Amino acid sequence: MKRRSRSAALGLGVLVLACSAIGSAATWRVEKDGSGDYTVIQDAVDAAASGDTIRIGPGRYVEYQTDIYGANGPVDIYVKLTKQELTLVGAGPEHTIVGPVESYDFSQQSRFGILASPYYGAEKATIEGMRILNHEFGIAGFPAANVVVRHCRVDSCYQGVYIYDTNSMILQNCEFDGVVLSGGCAGANLVSSVHVESCSFSSNQDGFPTRTLLQCQSVPDVRIENNSFRGDATQLVFAGANGTVQECRFDGPASRSVILS
Repeated sequence: MKRRSRSAALGLGVLVLACSAIGSAATWRVEKDGSGDYTVIQDAVDAAASGDTIRIGPGRYVEYQTDIYGANGPVDIYVKLTKQELTLVGAGPEHTIVGPVESYDFSQQSRFGILASPYYGAEKATIEGMRILNHEFGIAGFPAANVVVRHCRVDSCYQGVYIYDTNSMILQNCEFDGVVLSGGCAGANLVSSVHVESCSFSSNQDGFPTRTLLQCQSVPDVRIENNSFRGDATQLVFAGANGTVQECRFDGPASRSVILS
């Protein structure tokens, strides 16, 4: 009986520790008016622990830092994810904006909206409910963390989402406009699994000339479901990728709708 009681006590101790670990995740608030924990997104990221959630209120967030990103040299980064796992939730793409007022051009050094890379410690990032615009790279990592992007708008970037060398990429209920998603929106290179669902992709002649709306390169498991593609750009490219395309609409030149290579 004593042995059973001791085992039960140990089991209870493990259960308490597990529940404590689960319950330890914190939620931080970023508000431009000072009513939250921070007014700058990066300050909240730096204060957070892995597993935390950062809720970002309405406003345009234009603060950035210049850092050395590996062989890329100095780059401007608006949000640099430095924790193993973080969730960023905006107030909606019409309310929470990450990016400057001025458009990006190549006379400037590289500019990242949200950088999610193991190079800085990030392994999983969930990004929801915000608009990201006027960057060279809207959401990126090379190498990248595992990324989930939901209910976001990414526009007026050279490359809207560029993800390279990771396990998974999920895009759901997002809108991409006037961006070049060159090998990165749905998997980039060397991504194990990509799922793109209920997103809209369009080329914007007023912004950058969009070459490819969505490209999957060297991805063994791709699911493209319930998306819409519009414009004169090449709309969907599978380059050394395997997967399925279901219930999608292509509105553009038929010769450039889907390219397999």
